[in-house]
Amino acid sequence: MRSTGILAVMAMCGLVACAGPRADNYAGEPIERVARDLGYPSQVSELPDGRRSYQWEIEQTTQVGPLRPVLRGISLSTSGGAGLGIGLERDSVSTGVCIYTLTASPVGETYIVEASPSANASCLS
Repeated sequence: MRSTGILAVMAMCGLVACAGPRADNYAGEPIERVARDLGYPSQVSELPDGRRSYQWEIEQTTQVGPLRPVLRGISLSTSGGAGLGIGLERDSVSTGVCIYTLTASPVGETYIVEASPSANASCLS
């Protein structure tokens, strides 16, 4: 019974860890926050009105197959204890590349992301 509870907790932790950024989180935020979440954009374009367009190519993946245990690491403590990190995961396969574009306006020394219903939000879901 105890091992079933441990497996359930590990599975829930895995689901929480998979929660990534959402498109609606970025409106009104500095572009640096987006870059921190998504990495450097694949393309930055200066627009005629002074704004910038930022574009990311995001690989879409899906999880397939059965859950399998995976060794995450071993830890040793100075008091002589040892720990073993085990997780559950599935194989990932690529389903294509999604283009995600945001527009930002200059404010001081940074650019602030504008609300954009046309940003491909499905890239981040």
